[in-house]
Amino acid sequence: MKAPKVNKFQFPSLEKKPIQLEGMLATGQQKADKLLIIAHPHPLYGGTRDNPVVFAIHQAAMEEGWDTFRFNFRGAGGSEGTYSGGQWEEADILGAVQAAQTKGYETLVVAGYSFGAVVIAYALPKLLELVSGFITISFPNGAPGFDLKIPVALEKIPFPCFFLSGKNDFLSCLDKLKLQFPSAEKVEF
Repeated sequence: MKAPKVNKFQFPSLEKKPIQLEGMLATGQQKADKLLIIAHPHPLYGGTRDNPVVFAIHQAAMEEGWDTFRFNFRGAGGSEGTYSGGQWEEADILGAVQAAQTKGYETLVVAGYSFGAVVIAYALPKLLELVSGFITISFPNGAPGFDLKIPVALEKIPFPCFFLSGKNDFLSCLDKLKLQFPSAEKVEF
């Protein structure tokens, strides 16, 4: 596979007083009609768009003919602002989706690794008409004392959702998610 074309740019978060976030669009030799937007793990633990798992997701998507859009949440890398405990990071993913919409792709799918998956999950009610799929990698619902719920019934989501987790990942408990969504038809664990 040839090296992708990379376009680094700034885009605004989607809030009353937007901040500038750092994004990176990677395209193949021919621009694809589908784009995977990838959200990184927790910024207070070193999470950025250059995280090795995020980069592996990017590489796998490119190999399958997708273009990718990786960005840094507020306070990570070259993005403005500071980590807000998850309160304002939803505005960051919404800004990333809005920026991606301007690029002319037919299909937009959002993927999040750990913290990134949580932020996307909380933004899902606002993303239902904007994206065509949701992928989570290591959704952190298994940490002790951490009872994380997805705020929208997966049964009502009009697109496929995929939950990926390592068999021995103690922070991501797929069995717990399966119990939360026993009848979701478009969900794969």
